[in-house]
Amino acid sequence: MKLTTLIISTFLIFFGLASCNNSNESIFSDEISKDTIRQNIGGILIRDIHYWNDFQSWDYEIDYTYKDKFDSIHRIGKSHLTGQELPVNEQLLQVNNWTILSVNTGFSCEIITTDLKSNISKEYEISPQTIEQEILWKSYNISSSPDNGDSKVTFEKINANGEFSVIYVFAKKDRIFSFMTGKRRVNFIVNIQTGRPEMTDVTEL
Repeated sequence: MKLTTLIISTFLIFFGLASCNNSNESIFSDEISKDTIRQNIGGILIRDIHYWNDFQSWDYEIDYTYKDKFDSIHRIGKSHLTGQELPVNEQLLQVNNWTILSVNTGFSCEIITTDLKSNISKEYEISPQTIEQEILWKSYNISSSPDNGDSKVTFEKINANGEFSVIYVFAKKDRIFSFMTGKRRVNFIVNIQTGRPEMTDVTEL
């Protein structure tokens, strides 16, 4: 079965390359672009986008800049998306002194907090590994395997107080069948002093 799959895959790759050679086109893309998104808090979010792909997946590297309603420019930070569609309406949220951007990056998500007065940005990855390092998560004694490829964190929602939640789907430790996964909603709040997300609760779904 594996040999048959390998033969078919090799044939498809060869056929694709041959077709591209005949048409003088590449099956791979490597593109640079820029766009802007008007923000509900005022101003615009500017995205410098680098896109590329291969046989297995596609990637976006995005450099974010914010032009506020007074035309001041603030660098927000970078994100790397793997196997994700480019979000069409990313919105910044203002919580006290922090301007917050949330991004689903693939198997994890990222919270970027920026103090516009000091122009200091902090990027926080929320992944299976970072969730399971938290003391609160460990207190639940959940049987999970964060390094398994089936484990994934997806951003869910955020409110005006900086409270947000993610959905964590995880492979169960020592599972017998590959489909045996668990799911939890993990809640956080952005500390208004430090800008750092802090875990507040874990609920079963």
